Order: sequence, then structure tokens, then C-alpha cells
Amino acid sequence: MAAVDRRTFKVHACIGRGGYGEVYRATMFAADGEHEVALKVLHADLETSSQPVQRLRDERRMLAAIVHESILRVHDLVVLEGRIGLVTEWVEGQDLNKCTRGDDPLPPRAILEVIGGIADALDAAHHAPVGGGTLGLIHRDVKPSNIRVGRKAQAKLLDFGIARAENVQREAQTSPDNVFGSFPYMAPERFLASSSEAAGDVYALGATLFEALTAERLWMLPLPEIYKLVMNDARYGLMLEERLGTLPDELGPDVAGLIRDMAAWDPMRRPSAAEVRDRCAKLAKGIAGKDLLHWCRDRDWPELRVLPGLLSGRVFEEDVIDPQEADNIGRELAWDANDQEVTVHIRGFDEPTVLRTPPPAPRADHTTERIRSTGPSEPRRPAPAPPAPAAPSNGFRVARVVLALLVLLFVMAGVFVATFSVMLYLLQRFGG
Repeated sequence: MAAVDRRTFKVHACIGRGGYGEVYRATMFAADGEHEVALKVLHADLETSSQPVQRLRDERRMLAAIVHESILRVHDLVVLEGRIGLVTEWVEGQDLNKCTRGDDPLPPRAILEVIGGIADALDAAHHAPVGGGTLGLIHRDVKPSNIRVGRKAQAKLLDFGIARAENVQREAQTSPDNVFGSFPYMAPERFLASSSEAAGDVYALGATLFEALTAERLWMLPLPEIYKLVMNDARYGLMLEERLGTLPDELGPDVAGLIRDMAAWDPMRRPSAAEVRDRCAKLAKGIAGKDLLHWCRDRDWPELRVLPGLLSGRVFEEDVIDPQEADNIGRELAWDANDQEVTVHIRGFDEPTVLRTPPPAPRADHTTERIRSTGPSEPRRPAPAPPAPAAPSNGFRVARVVLALLVLLFVMAGVFVATFSVMLYLLQRFGG
């Protein structure tokens, strides 16, 4: 193998944990210098063909097409001791949901600046040039915990793991029958038709704006009640007006009007992300109080919350993967600045075969508040194998239980009749 420059990572602390891995703050030592980075590392037992790994590669592929100050910059994918990780810029600060609570919450003027910056990022992501067209990226999971407010007055949109782009092919398989997103921020049409359009991101950003201003979610309802609400546009409109009435009076009618438009039941009535950006900028100028720069400068930022992590305090040199010893782990993404196309280069591997199976019905995952298909993609197989016998369905199991109960009931009835007949015979023979 040809010699390559291997980057070194000094891992400082674990700052986040999810179902598929951890996020660490680290220092990356590379040929072009030293960088403070965030390192999203997946669990070591995940197959390279699994959905989490494919989503991580999808996120890297799509973000490579976008350069914007409010979108987290991605450095690269790496492999550390066999674990796949995504390296991004490190933004010291807090998520929006934490910045809008506590003793010194983010003031309305600064909130509008943050929302305007994220709206500009959504517009840039949707219209980023790719291959002679536009990227057409839709985030699909805009919410306060996916917006980072930095100490230097940055606003960053995070987590593009379930994003969809019109002109970039995803590895992770999604189906129109599966609904992805966090249901308190999902637009009505997402519940009704599973559709994902740019207007859905605008809706989610409107729900985020309301929550940032009031410290309450737009809909203080469980999932079944939200589903009932979005089924009736008239009732939805009445409930929306009721919730808008809880906004602070000092914000004035224009802020309420912006949220009303962004959260409209009909996606055609919602403004574009660019229009939201312009309206936020205009509204922010007319509101008294600190702007984002001064609030960030004056705030007493809390210490970074550190979690126990297996990689904390260690130093790693990235793995060099031999194509003869690994299965598709050497996949890299390259950004060709000349033709502005996103391309995927495989070191010595063919494209994996995608095995499509009927998708399961969507379900609510109340731990993450994300509705998603629970079935991972099938792994690559070295040779075709005969299909396994189909597992009995829930309906079949219920039928078997009912049949067993009926048989038991008939047996007990027979025993009762026989016993009664014997007793009646004895009474007639010896009682008389």
C-alpha cells in the first residue's frame, strides 16, 4: 500500500452519548496543523453495512456539498481501532434548548437572530449547487437540541443523519412508508402523507421559535393527540391561535404572525426559508434587549458536562484500512471543487448489494421522540441462502391461543356433563 498521512487524535472527554455511539471533544493533529474537533464515534460492534454506519456516511456525503457559517463543518470520516467516526468542527457552547432556560435565558432579539441564521442555513442547504443542479437538501429533524449556540455568537445546525437530498444518493435505505423525525416538531403533512419537503423544515423551525420564546413546546400533547389534531385543519387553526396567545405581550403581533405563517397547516401557505431569514432580521432590529453577540459575550457559560467514556484521555492514530482485510470500511467521500459533484470513492471494493424487504410499520420511539422504522438493513452475504421460514404473525398467534381456549372449554364442558350424568344416575338408582 502507498504511504499515507495518518492523523492523530487526542481524545479529551465524552460530551454526549446515544444509542449508537458517543461524541467526544478531541484535538486532531494533521498535516495542515492542529484542530479542535468533535468526534462522533459509533460502537465497535456495528456492522459496516448497518443503518447507523450508512447514515454517518450519508451525513458526511451531504455536508460536503455545503459551505455555510451556520452549518457544522465536517472534516472527514475516520476509523479508530476499527470504530468508524465522523470528525466535525468543535463549537464551544450549548444547545438552544439549554440557552433559553435558566437564570439568564437567551433574549427574544438574540433568539430571532439564531432562528434567522438557521433559516439561512436551510435555504443554503436546499439550493447548494451540485452537478449542474441543486442539492435539494431537507433536514427533517430541525429542533432546539439540533441547534448549537456558540460562545462566539455562532448558531449552528447539527445532525443531518436523517436528512434527504434530491441529488445525492443515500446509502441508508428509507421508504415512503417510514416516517422520520421528532414528532413535536413534525409538520401536519408529515403525519398524513409521510412527505418531506422544504416547508416541513420551515414548520419545525417555527415550532422551535415558539419554544425558544416561551420555554414551552408548541403542542403540549402526547403523540396520539397531536395526530388527532393535525387530522382536522379547522381545529388545528383554533389550537394554534390559542397557543400564540401565550406569547409575551412585548413581542408584538408581528412575531406571532411570523410563527403563525411558519406553522400553518397548509404547507403552501408557509414562507420559504429565505423569507423567514429576512423577516427575522427585520423583527430583531425592532426588539429591545441584547443581541446575540452581547449576550454570548456577557453570559456566565456553565462548565462542559463530561460523561464517562471508553476513549476519554487516549491518543489514537487513525487506521489505514487494507482492502483485503476489511469489508467496505474504507469508503471515503471526495468533494470535487471543479465540477461541483459529490462522488464516492471505494478503495478496492464494489458497491454493496442492497437487499430490499417490505418495511415495517412506523412506530413511536418515546425514548428519542423519533418515529422511525426499527428494522436495520440486511447485511451483505457471501452467497445466496435459502429464505428462512416466515415467523408466524401476531394474528396467527392470537388465533392459536383462541383455538386452544375453545378446545379447553369444550373439554371442561364434556367433563361437567359426564359428571352430572353419573350423579343423576346414582340418584335415580339409589335415591328411590
